Amino acid sequence: MIKAPGMLAPLYGNPKNDWNFHTVPQPKRHNRIIAQPRGKLLGGSSGINFMMFVFPNRKGIDAWADLGNEGWGYDSLAPCFQKFTTVHPPKQSIQDAVNISYHDPPQVENSPIQAHYGDGYNETSANWLKTFANLGLQMTSDPRRGEAMGAFQMPGSIEPKQLCDWDYSSNIASRQNLTVITDTVVKKIIFDQSGQEPVAQGVIALSEDGSETVYHAGEVLLAAGSLITPQILELSGIGSKSLLDSHAIPVVLDNPMWESTFKTTVWHARVLRFNTDAGWADADIAKFEGMLRDIYLPQVIVGAPGYNGNWELVMMEAAMGISIFLDDHESYDEAIVRFLDRAAAYIYLESTASDGDMPHTAAVDAKWLKTNEDIIEFWNNQSILNVSGLSQETCRDFEHTGYGVAAMSHVAETSRIQGRDLFKEDSGTRLRYGLEFHSKYTLGALQPEWLCNNETLSTYLGPATEIGFNALSHRLGYAMPSTEELTEKQRPSGALLFYGWETLTHLRN
Repeated sequence: MIKAPGMLAPLYGNPKNDWNFHTVPQPKRHNRIIAQPRGKLLGGSSGINFMMFVFPNRKGIDAWADLGNEGWGYDSLAPCFQKFTTVHPPKQSIQDAVNISYHDPPQVENSPIQAHYGDGYNETSANWLKTFANLGLQMTSDPRRGEAMGAFQMPGSIEPKQLCDWDYSSNIASRQNLTVITDTVVKKIIFDQSGQEPVAQGVIALSEDGSETVYHAGEVLLAAGSLITPQILELSGIGSKSLLDSHAIPVVLDNPMWESTFKTTVWHARVLRFNTDAGWADADIAKFEGMLRDIYLPQVIVGAPGYNGNWELVMMEAAMGISIFLDDHESYDEAIVRFLDRAAAYIYLESTASDGDMPHTAAVDAKWLKTNEDIIEFWNNQSILNVSGLSQETCRDFEHTGYGVAAMSHVAETSRIQGRDLFKEDSGTRLRYGLEFHSKYTLGALQPEWLCNNETLSTYLGPATEIGFNALSHRLGYAMPSTEELTEKQRPSGALLFYGWETLTHLRN
């Protein structure tokens, strides 16, 4: 059944071939329990996927290299992708149905994996693609090259003469450096904890008969899938300390990434409303809405006149998230206006209409900051102010400045998702200069005498750079060498007050 795509359906839910994972009842889906098929066989879930053949996304592969694995980026691995597969062109009627005009010719003709379009495509398939094209979602490049943006039909890893898979494993089964152990699962990873960081040095394997075997190796590669990989890590002592303690698992590394990856981000405000595993009844949602609307929003939407700028920037970030949850367009627009005014008053930018020898003053601060002396005092006694990238809190300390620039990044990202890209506007330019200015000195650049009256800088910026750097450098193409160096040095960034695992959520994303 595994080797014939049309006979796949009986594999789903079969405990011999499927781990048979299921969700908890989904309140917003009439308490449905949704199956999550995962392959329980050699090859994992690729063995129960109808033998569909999909190449990986460039960004996902590049993330491996960005995290320090030199040589594992997309461009390095692309020749391997091309080497192991040959796509056989289908007959003309199928070509018309699946529209493979955007496919490049195969570069290798005798690769071991044979990919082919079967005869099951028809006019309905063609109309499906045309519908997406009418919506502006047509494929414009070869999806095998890592940029699968648009609708496309996938080939199957089948040999056209047999209509079943071409057994790749048979070509390598005789290798002396390969041992395949079946009917066995990894129970836990063995770590050497004698150094500063734990290093994987082997595994304990559990056989079907209940026996355990210890395997030692110079290297351990964990590739157990999206659901079992975190489970193995937690069984091995890597995870949230509170969770591990509750199961009497000795903690090797306290890393709650798996359970709190998205808990601190505002980009899921609307998702939270319909979160299928939260178990909220409509009455509970109404209560929560009332609390946000009547208690929290009035506190944050008014800003913080006279306070250091990071306060108001963080408050507007919160106000925007609340407004999105409440679908409150008026409050959202109000938060944007206040944010833009505060951002212009927080980071100085030369050659702008609002910044002269003295920086812009936010409208809510006008009655407090009437003279140049007032402004200098508000900028923590920094007397030379007309330097692009300098922030209102630079001479206070970089940590609070980090709160401010992180909030600017978060607001700009939220706004971009809502349809307005603030990274391309004045606030984005200020953010770019602010990140470069503070990253440079965090990395150890010599402090000029004019900066903070030559008093020693407090240069801990915190994990504040990932989102802004991703948007401004990767997405928009600006060179930000100091920010790039600091961001890479700090990866993977963790969680702190207003930050939450942003390498994971925004590295090249």
